[in-house]
Amino acid sequence: MLRGIDLIRKVHSTVVASARGLINTAFNKHLFITNVTISFSLSGLGDILQQQHNMLMRQQQTWDTARTRHMTCSGITVGALCHHWYILLDRKLPGRTINVVLKKLLVDQLLFSPICLAVFFLSLGIFKGGDWSDFLSSVPNKGWRLYVAEWLVWPPAQIINFYLLPTKFRVLYDNTVSLLFDVYTSHVCYDVKFSEDKEEECEEALEDSSRINDQQNAVLVTNDNTTHDRIEKQCSSASKNSEVDCTKSVIDKNREAVESKSNLTMDTG
Repeated sequence: MLRGIDLIRKVHSTVVASARGLINTAFNKHLFITNVTISFSLSGLGDILQQQHNMLMRQQQTWDTARTRHMTCSGITVGALCHHWYILLDRKLPGRTINVVLKKLLVDQLLFSPICLAVFFLSLGIFKGGDWSDFLSSVPNKGWRLYVAEWLVWPPAQIINFYLLPTKFRVLYDNTVSLLFDVYTSHVCYDVKFSEDKEEECEEALEDSSRINDQQNAVLVTNDNTTHDRIEKQCSSASKNSEVDCTKSVIDKNREAVESKSNLTMDTG
């Protein structure tokens, strides 16, 4: 029994030591790579969750791999930006007092958050094909929705981040909280696209309906003209037949009158 417990303790201590060594290497020697890896991994996962929700709600039919790839790649730029930002912020505003934490919070929300959103949409536009007009329309429309939502999520989350955590764990904590926010981010970035697709479908349906109505009206007009022509021909034929009948009647009456006169002359003679 004791040998079994000793074995479990030895395995446990080995696993813990390996995990600590891995964490120490990741968050000390390779912090930048770690932060970027965490950022793009969770950005892609957030989009996958959002698309899964859309498919369950029947808002889309299949998984859009290109969309997930774009959101994942945008997480690379955001992760690199956040890595350098937190180092700079802790260097310029060192300490964990309430005043310092509040200053960091205000600077983060008022200065860095708009910059981060602009970089996110810029990188997303580049990965989608470099459509500059899409970037210019996304920043004021979609960016504003995300910025307002950030004021509801990040102030309480960043207080914990700035007050309790060391600099090397900030991006990890940031992306962990961001996982659910990334779901909403993916929804905002592609929600307008779904609306535009629906509007295009409605416009195409209206055009098809109008085209069908025009074709039906043209057929009705053609049928009316054909019917009108047919009626005119029938009336013309009927009038001709009537004239023939009238002529025959006159001829017959004249023939009868001539015959009656000839009979009277013969009687008189």
